[in-house]
Amino acid sequence: YHFGNAPVKEKLEEAFHLPVYIDNDSRTLAYGEYHFGKSGLPYREKNVCIVNLDYGIAVGIFANGGPIYGASGYAGEIGHIPMFNNEKICFCGKKGCLETEASGLALIDFLTTKIKKGSSSRLQKVLAKKGIIELEDILEAVRFGDNLAIEGVAEIAYNLGKGLAVIINLLNPELIVLGGMLSGFGELLLLPVKTSIMQHSLSLVNSDTRVTLSSVNQKAALPGCCLLVRNKILGLI
Repeated sequence: YHFGNAPVKEKLEEAFHLPVYIDNDSRTLAYGEYHFGKSGLPYREKNVCIVNLDYGIAVGIFANGGPIYGASGYAGEIGHIPMFNNEKICFCGKKGCLETEASGLALIDFLTTKIKKGSSSRLQKVLAKKGIIELEDILEAVRFGDNLAIEGVAEIAYNLGKGLAVIINLLNPELIVLGGMLSGFGELLLLPVKTSIMQHSLSLVNSDTRVTLSSVNQKAALPGCCLLVRNKILGLI
C-alpha cells in the first residue's frame, strides 16, 4: 500500500474509521516512564528529561508535568547536537553529532574497530559468526565481565554525559532518567555518565538534577503510547 503524498494519519483514519495519532518512539517511551516509573506512579518531579538510549539517542522532555513537542514535533533530538570534531557521518547525514560517539551504534563501532585491530573479547566469535555485533551481544558480554565490552560502555557513557551536561545547563531539569536498551548496563553506564556531567556542567545547576536509571526500560513505550492516545482523545494534552 502506497500513501503517496497523503498524510499517513488521514489514510489510516479512512481505513479504520477511528481517530489515529502518530508520535515517535522516544516520546512514547518517555510518556510511559514518566507516568509508570519505578513505583508504577507518575514521578513527583515536574521538570524531567527521559533519555531513550538505543542504537540512537533522543530525549522526552517534560516541563511542569507536560510533554514538550516543539514547533515541528522534534523537541529532544539531543543525538544530533554537533559536539565532536570527527569525520563520522551520522544517520542524519551530518558530521560530529553526539550519536556518533555516545549511542548504541557508536558502541558497536568502537568494539568492532578494536576487535579488528586485535583486541581480545568474547565478541570476536560473535563478529566472526554473524558479521556484525548487536546490542544484545554486548549486554551479554558485559554480564560475563568482558573487559573490552566494559571499556566500550564506559567510553560512550562519558561522551553521553557531555551531551546531558548541555541539557542540564540549558533546561535545568529536576530529574534525568536513562532508559532504553542501553540502560540495561546499569551502574556501569550510570557512574561514568554522572562523572562526565559533573565535569562538563555548571555545579550550581547540576547539584539540583538527580540522574537515575529506568526500572522499566523499553517496557514503558507501549503503556506510554496508550496513555498518550487517551489523553489526546480527552484533550488533556
